[in-house]
Amino acid sequence: MKKIFSVFFFFFLTFFIGQKVELKKVTDSSQTFTGEIGGIPITVELSYTGIVDCDQYQHYVDGWYYYDKYKKKIPLTGIYDYYGNLSLYNFGTKQKQKSKLLKEQITSLQKVEKTDEMAQKLSPQEYLIFEKINTDKNPVTGSFYFGKKVLPAKLFTGNAMIYRLNNYLYLPNNKKSTPMILSIKQAETS
Repeated sequence: MKKIFSVFFFFFLTFFIGQKVELKKVTDSSQTFTGEIGGIPITVELSYTGIVDCDQYQHYVDGWYYYDKYKKKIPLTGIYDYYGNLSLYNFGTKQKQKSKLLKEQITSLQKVEKTDEMAQKLSPQEYLIFEKINTDKNPVTGSFYFGKKVLPAKLFTGNAMIYRLNNYLYLPNNKKSTPMILSIKQAETS
């Protein structure tokens, strides 16, 4: 009986020690948001794709959104501004070409302020504008434009930052979890 217990204990101990759980700070360069356009649920995923003219506060973003009911991805490109503006455009079948043109035109802080004006010259089929985002306010509100239609848009988040530092709890088999409880306790002890 002692031998069986010893063998079992040895394998249990080996398995337990071999499992690694760690808390890591990770800089995410993409974010997924849920929200709605005109009351219809949507999902938006945006990825950081570069910095405008070496200014650390204005970022190019690319991604997509879809209506949760249909799940057909609609491409987006635009500018994320750390000061509180998020401008996203869909150019239809010419998305890649016009996205590239838009990014080539936006080369300075002064031109970032005229993003919408420059994008309108490229005739977007639809676009989302979130201005003066208050990072303490949930949801983030803005407008969706499709032709002459204007609908209210919302992102259900208190933080619309795309490029941000997050804490993740890494579990065995490379599974990743957001440790909300750990984050709260860390904040209390800081």
